[in-house]
Amino acid sequence: MRTEMRSTTSTDRRRPGRLRRLGVVSAVAVSAAGLAGGAVAAPAPTGAATTIATPVHHAYVVKMIDTGSQGNTYPETDAQLLAHVDKALDFWVDQTDQAISSFTRAGNLPTITGDCTSSTVKSDSWAAGKALFPGVTFGGTTGNHMIVLAPAGCAYPSVATTGSLANGLNSGGNVFVYDNPQIIDISLTHELGHNFSFNHANALVCSTTNGTTTCPEADYQNRYSVMSLALSSPAGSPPYLPPALSSYARDRVGVLKTCEVPSVSLGTGQHDVTATYDVWGRGSKNGTRGIKVVDPTTGDTYFLDYRDGSGRDAASYYRMASATGYNSGVTVEKVKPLSGGNTQPVLQPITQDTTWRQYALWDQETFTVGGLTVRTGPYAYAGDPSQVTVTLTNPSGTNTTLPTQQGTATVTGTPTAGQTLTANPTNWTAGSCHRYQWLDNGVPIKRARNATFTVPANPAGHVYTVQITGQQSGYQPLTATSL
Repeated sequence: MRTEMRSTTSTDRRRPGRLRRLGVVSAVAVSAAGLAGGAVAAPAPTGAATTIATPVHHAYVVKMIDTGSQGNTYPETDAQLLAHVDKALDFWVDQTDQAISSFTRAGNLPTITGDCTSSTVKSDSWAAGKALFPGVTFGGTTGNHMIVLAPAGCAYPSVATTGSLANGLNSGGNVFVYDNPQIIDISLTHELGHNFSFNHANALVCSTTNGTTTCPEADYQNRYSVMSLALSSPAGSPPYLPPALSSYARDRVGVLKTCEVPSVSLGTGQHDVTATYDVWGRGSKNGTRGIKVVDPTTGDTYFLDYRDGSGRDAASYYRMASATGYNSGVTVEKVKPLSGGNTQPVLQPITQDTTWRQYALWDQETFTVGGLTVRTGPYAYAGDPSQVTVTLTNPSGTNTTLPTQQGTATVTGTPTAGQTLTANPTNWTAGSCHRYQWLDNGVPIKRARNATFTVPANPAGHVYTVQITGQQSGYQPLTATSL
């Protein structure tokens, strides 16, 4: 059983002048006329939807009337409460790319009674709720979830049962959430995450005492994750919404698409390797959206995500709040092993300077731990991918000659104004993931790093070609240019 904490936003402590260097996406639509060069849509994902044993889930939702002394204040109507539930269910369908193919809500909010002053109010309310749905089995791999909504006066922390790692997205379970309009969207989504076996998302938080800096792990402090705190927005502001599932989370439940999160690792005895990827915002739906790396000196696994405030992340805490250290940029999560084969993500601080906290790499910044070095840049425009370079070094390894990949680049389409050209990786070594850069008379075009390119006006005298770079662990990268 998991119990949640709550907090409020903190003061902005971003470094002056640094935010302008990162292409942060605003909540304003950008017209096609305002885009220079190629289109900014990410490449389409590849791979079929993941198949799980229990793709259809059901939420059985009840409303608790308090018989104790806490009061029965519900700030919202029944219709508003159910809208919150539906939003949380939609999140899990969307963020699993419909591995959970449907998540339906049963009933029209029937009521039960419970005593908010009782230490057993949660288990009692779950039992009372389940009694309203005879014949329905909850938990296990049923895909059935009992959700109890409690009044605002019943301000116990929200809680849920934790599904097993083996069951993952097939799990059902129980959820207890009280009605606070500022946090209920995240609370419901978070607690369902526990039903699906996710643990809390933690972070290393540095502090200095008597000149000594330590960075202990702090519960709930990875605020780029839905498995972090449910945080209230400032008075009069819209509530924060859950951010997109991280690369770690999607890998953990097996819903990654091909090349969505490439892996970088060293082979046996290999000394070093460097790989560069164009990483799209984690809130988007297409393209490479993260990198998985293994530190050759420790064996630790890390996941890198580009959090640019776009798509699903547009109304998230890190995007909307003026919060200490939780800036847009490339985040680094370390996978912490737990008992029974389970794991937990731990957000790594980019700097241990306790007067300035930073949890994401801006443009042209470097993060190093063990045999892993991460470098961002050069500068990306708002809505473009971030260029992320990963270097792995094993001091005891030797320089080995890796096999060379095979592949060519071709272009289809008509090079006239307004037409779309498409880059085609042809006959590449199986398993290769690709980056794209369009060229105008051999010169790289700004904002043209996608598999497609829209030909601008007045193309006469311009020859448009594309460079495709393919890479994968165990091979040398290869760049091919179309004719």
